[in-house]
Amino acid sequence: MANYSCEKFLMSYVPFSHNDAIYLYCFAAGLNIARMNFSHGSHEYHLETINNVRKAAANVGQPIGIALDTKGPEIRTGVMKAGVNAEVELKAGDKIMVTINDQYKEICDENWLWVDYKNIIKVRPTTDSIPLVLTNS
Repeated sequence: MANYSCEKFLMSYVPFSHNDAIYLYCFAAGLNIARMNFSHGSHEYHLETINNVRKAAANVGQPIGIALDTKGPEIRTGVMKAGVNAEVELKAGDKIMVTINDQYKEICDENWLWVDYKNIIKVRPTTDSIPLVLTNS
């Protein structure tokens, strides 16, 4: 039976690491998951990266996982009525309306938050609540 470790070493591949020597060095150091950011680069670039990772993994004789990080929607919010640097403190239980109505784009406040993601009404029903996670960071 193979001896598998629960410990994982993940590396994000960027253009400077796009060569066999870097791959081999990282695999020798224990890399077992290669992460690729699909927000950038062409299909050809990513195919070349996948082929290079597979080739280098075969050279060191160990399986390497490939994690594909795909781009999701980027949701931008509007400007606060009190100015671009203004903040609103939301507390647990507070409610704020999220809208795509452009009249709120530059007058957001503790009651209204404009977002540029027009498909939000297709993704979330208009009567749906959106959970808000409050953190200290």
